[in-house]
Amino acid sequence: MMMFKERRVHPITMLNEFLKKAKAFFLYALIIIIGQSRSEGEVHFGGYFLYSAIILIVLYIVYIFLNWFFFKYSFEDGILHIKSGIFIKKERYIKRERVQTINFKAGILFRIFNLVTLEIETAGGFLEPEVHIYAINKEYAETIKKELTKIDDVTVCDEFKEVKKTQNDVRKSSNWKISNKRIILAGMTSEGIGFIFSVLAFLFSQGTQIIPETVLDNALEFLSELSVSIIAFFIIIIFLISWMISIIIVFIRYGEFVVSNDNDEIQLSRGIVEKKKLSFKRHRIQAVKIIESPIRQMLGYGCIEVVVAGGINSEKDKKTIIHPMIKKEEIKKFLEFISPDRIYETEYCPLPKRALKRYIIRGVAPFLLIPIINLILMSYFDIGNWIWLNLTLLVLGVFLGYIRYKDGGYKIISNNIIIRNRLFSRKTILIKKKQMQNLSLDANIIQRLNSLTTFKTTVLSPMICESYTLKDIDFSNGHKIWSWFSNG
Repeated sequence: MMMFKERRVHPITMLNEFLKKAKAFFLYALIIIIGQSRSEGEVHFGGYFLYSAIILIVLYIVYIFLNWFFFKYSFEDGILHIKSGIFIKKERYIKRERVQTINFKAGILFRIFNLVTLEIETAGGFLEPEVHIYAINKEYAETIKKELTKIDDVTVCDEFKEVKKTQNDVRKSSNWKISNKRIILAGMTSEGIGFIFSVLAFLFSQGTQIIPETVLDNALEFLSELSVSIIAFFIIIIFLISWMISIIIVFIRYGEFVVSNDNDEIQLSRGIVEKKKLSFKRHRIQAVKIIESPIRQMLGYGCIEVVVAGGINSEKDKKTIIHPMIKKEEIKKFLEFISPDRIYETEYCPLPKRALKRYIIRGVAPFLLIPIINLILMSYFDIGNWIWLNLTLLVLGVFLGYIRYKDGGYKIISNNIIIRNRLFSRKTILIKKKQMQNLSLDANIIQRLNSLTTFKTTVLSPMICESYTLKDIDFSNGHKIWSWFSNG
């Protein structure tokens, strides 16, 4: 049995904590500068602001030191003991039986000193890992993980089921590596480019507040003399910059992506700047989602996410991407690698033809606001008729409704159900019957007149539950799904 006495984390954690807060401090200072420039027309750095900043920085350095000094951890008899707190003392005891997942992550600074951040999620946690130990030696972290996840022919109980583990369960570890070329392609087809373009536009609008008026007036006068084609060229340049930023962000986040299957434990390792290692037991996978954006679908690629009961990381989006860019032909083989009991098919029970008009109406409805706004503005202002824009948007709405209808469907195979739907990206969801928390069939008056119903089911997820819906399936097919779900 491994054990070590009480110790502190590496002192580098103080520098790391200070650098993280320094970024926030710089942002606040920038906001103050911009706000002052708006109200006074120029920026002044008074003594009061400078002295206040120095005092706050010194106090924070003292706080960081005391926080590091009083944080101690030890490990003995399969129990991790953590002490923390400056004024209010806290002690935590983490037992092996309560551990759900153990993850590592390490930024550039930590990797230089062979350190990692150890994140432990227990059965009592919710959205965030219950325990963080920063700047712990990598070998110590690996040893703690090995001891806390050790299974010695005992019955392990978690909140979902009991699993009997024996030495015969040991399987050979295998890896699935995603090439960096594939990661770059994922960045090139990422949907985040629109968000980055919006951020750049926002920063430009805020930047005009601190640019001298004479410079700004000269720039606007210069732009007014340019032709439409040159202005369009500048917009394209901004779009290309946004595209490059999107590629870089995706590459930094998902580069060197490796998926490992080790004794029924799925492990993910990814990241160029900050290396992250995430892990979870295969039986905790509640659903598998295959997501194909329009561009990726045309290229024959998709992204695979897994819904893990309780979650496996502290990321804000709570998504667990297990393959960021996979070819359609590789999906079946990859699913066999991570979860052999999942069944994947490409043929589905389609939606009935009488559901098409309902899908087209839902597709067109949001775009009907544009003609209404156009009519209101025409009655008050001397503006032209946006007839071509209106017609284009209506055609787009019809097309969107049609492809949603064509992509909608489901298939039941043994104890598995596959649901496929689309909002903008096409989603294929693979769920096992025993992981469905509930099932409902809802029909409004119009649906009942057309013998249609809406199917909905939920599974456990990091956000307690996640729902999946398929609208306007045939009423008789809905009851077939209900019978399948009810019979064991």
